[in-house]
Amino acid sequence: MTSTLSEAAAREEAERCLRCDSATKSTSYSRLAREQIYYMARDLRQEDARLAFLRRRLTENVTRCVTAQPAAALDDLIFLPANLTRLVIDPYREPCATVSVIGPRAARPLRLAAPMLLGGLPFEYMGSEVLAAFCHAAAQAGTAIRLPFGLEWMAGDAQVISVIPMTVVPFAVGTFDALEMTADAAGALDAQVLGKAVAAHRERTPATPLGVSLTHDHLRENLTLALDAGLDFVTLSAMPAENAWQDETGLPEISVLAEALETLRALNREEDIDLLYFGGLRSGTD
Repeated sequence: MTSTLSEAAAREEAERCLRCDSATKSTSYSRLAREQIYYMARDLRQEDARLAFLRRRLTENVTRCVTAQPAAALDDLIFLPANLTRLVIDPYREPCATVSVIGPRAARPLRLAAPMLLGGLPFEYMGSEVLAAFCHAAAQAGTAIRLPFGLEWMAGDAQVISVIPMTVVPFAVGTFDALEMTADAAGALDAQVLGKAVAAHRERTPATPLGVSLTHDHLRENLTLALDAGLDFVTLSAMPAENAWQDETGLPEISVLAEALETLRALNREEDIDLLYFGGLRSGTD
């Protein structure tokens, strides 16, 4: 025997079901969606009632919260440590190591115990004791520090990548292990300015790995210029300029890595230059 319910009775029955524990324990459908399912599942035997119900639902003002796609963050990445090198075939003869070399073709390449650099902090405002402890920890970890040019003498026994403006050529050679040039402003690099800077630094520090810092702006063109200039490495800066030291608020543009790799593969020059990524590390987990 099939019972016929009026629209009001069906709605009352649906509301009763919604109050039941068994009807509310669902993570797939909202309360409103379940109400509609229950109501439409009834054998109303009244097509007009069904149509009236659908019209009412379609004409109701529904507020939908549309959120923008969040920018890529380190939380979205999954690292497979075994793939830092090719998969180990025989672990007894071929151990997997994390040693990373920056500028392997340089006469004095920079060797790191792990693929990690320390930087992005306002070192010039840090107290001498804090900076000394920071540098000592970096030395013990076997990593390197990115320091503004002129502060490398405070690093002690730590390895240093000295960051210097491209238009500045120091009169005295500093105590750094690698030199990273930065452009005065974001945008396309000037090939002549870059060439003169590279020639000057190669003359003064021929054995030191030399690189340049690039941003997302004009990355393809600038990376091509860096290759043509014979640089040893490129630092891909993913942090917005105004939030360079505020990793908690600045959103890193991780896509700069993908764009750099696509450019090198298109040119068939993946092995000709080292890529360093900078920006976005907010915590020890990252």
